Amino acid sequence: MRSFHSPDRAALDEILRAAERPIYNIAMRMLAHPADAEDATQEILIKILTNLGGLRETGAAGGWAMRIACRHLVETRKRSRVEAMRMSFEGFAEDLERGLRDYDHSSEPDAETILAIEEIKIGCTLAMLTCLTRDLRIAYLLGDVFELTDAEASSALEITPAAYGKRMTTCDTTFTTTRPQSNP
Repeated sequence: MRSFHSPDRAALDEILRAAERPIYNIAMRMLAHPADAEDATQEILIKILTNLGGLRETGAAGGWAMRIACRHLVETRKRSRVEAMRMSFEGFAEDLERGLRDYDHSSEPDAETILAIEEIKIGCTLAMLTCLTRDLRIAYLLGDVFELTDAEASSALEITPAAYGKRMTTCDTTFTTTRPQSNP
């Protein structure tokens, strides 16, 4: 890897290209809307670019970039379009139950319906995550979706491992106590 402190344009491009996809992936899951995720990704990449002088160890660039991304998504970023809807777990569960009641379960779904169901599952998962506070959502994403270790996730969030563990326990409790009833 090239030097982060050199004004070499190719090195800067390499850094930003390496960071762009992981940042977009976490922004998409945090904000649940592609345009909001793209905007946040650009905002974060600008922060990374303007703060490269503060990077002390080139080997720690990935963790450093993740800390910038997490801090931006939790503290700085304005509410996304989906967050602006202010969904609650209770309202979300009611919508799911209503949708399940309206669905015709008597016939075997065709390939198009199966694909639509999979897309709906992904959308529902993203929407469900927005019912969590940003602090809980980012903790859940880092641990359960991106499979970071507790040490990596707590470092990215700039909190203690104990605080991270408490956030994950809160997420688990929230998800298990607000599940919609099974469809009969």
